[in-house]
Amino acid sequence: MFINFKKEFLQDINVRKALSMCIDKESYAKGLNKGASEPANGLFPDSFDFGGKDLKGYSYDLEGAKNYWMKRVIKIQTETVL
Repeated sequence: MFINFKKEFLQDINVRKALSMCIDKESYAKGLNKGASEPANGLFPDSFDFGGKDLKGYSYDLEGAKNYWMKRVIKIQTETVL
């Protein structure tokens, strides 16, 4: 997934974390190409020599994603009131 950081909404770290956590990369990779794919935390999977071995990604966690999403919603509400 590519994120366009020029969009103000996507510059918020909470939005980016929520997006990362709401995608079940394991199931997606397993279902894609009948299991011949593997999830990646970067542009390339860990099995590539230049993969993301040192990158720490976020696990699939809908509740965690909702919490990060709500942080953005609360921030917008606070900015609107002020």
